[in-house]
Amino acid sequence: MLQESQIAVSLQDVSFSYKKTRVLSDVNLDVHQGEICALIGDNGAGKSTLSRIVVGELEPTSGKSLLFGTPSTRFKDWERVGYVPQLPSESVNRFPASVVELVDASQYARAKKVKMSAKERRENSLEDSSREFVLPARWLETLHCLSWTSLQLVLIKRVAIISIA
Repeated sequence: MLQESQIAVSLQDVSFSYKKTRVLSDVNLDVHQGEICALIGDNGAGKSTLSRIVVGELEPTSGKSLLFGTPSTRFKDWERVGYVPQLPSESVNRFPASVVELVDASQYARAKKVKMSAKERRENSLEDSSREFVLPARWLETLHCLSWTSLQLVLIKRVAIISIA
């Protein structure tokens, strides 16, 4: 039996309503540290709402949402969490960043904790990108130039880089 501290995400009888419309009912889920979890379902099934509860953006109407044993709305240790959202194309088009800039920005919290300068962080981002990314010729391309599949790959690789650093 795994100890509670090894459970990364725990949803216990989580329900949620937007005003009077219930969209989640009594959801129970444990995701253990190191496991990968994907939410799959029809439009309107509650995937985004559930994700927003897990990361503390929404508070359940009833039940508990915990990240590493801490209520999601009070969780602060984000370096322990790898979250890859599905970005709508309109948000990517309004975000004029390159692949390496996204990786660089993703390392900000870790760099701040170890007192790394912006220059050192950028050098690490370039090094991490060259070691991890499949498409090195595209490091400096803006995100909106990537296909949806390549963008999702970048977002997944970004989480992997952060977790191994």
